[in-house]
Amino acid sequence: MMGLRNVPVLLICYNLCSMYIEIHLGDIVRLRKIHPCGSYEWRVIRLGADVGLICQGCGRKVLLPRGVFNKRYKVTVKHAQQEE
Repeated sequence: MMGLRNVPVLLICYNLCSMYIEIHLGDIVRLRKIHPCGSYEWRVIRLGADVGLICQGCGRKVLLPRGVFNKRYKVTVKHAQQEE
């Protein structure tokens, strides 16, 4: 009986941890914390296990693990132009 009480807790934790954010190369995203230069906006330059970003204020390049990026992500400001 005690094992059944833990199952819903594990399912809730799994759903929170598996949040998927759809981003593409060239998107401009806003993160939760401000960069020391004063800008909130970043351009996506690399996707994979890590996400590469360039600050739109000062041009600083950073590489964030996907989990850290998912926590800091707030909104997509501008979508990249898709070539057809």
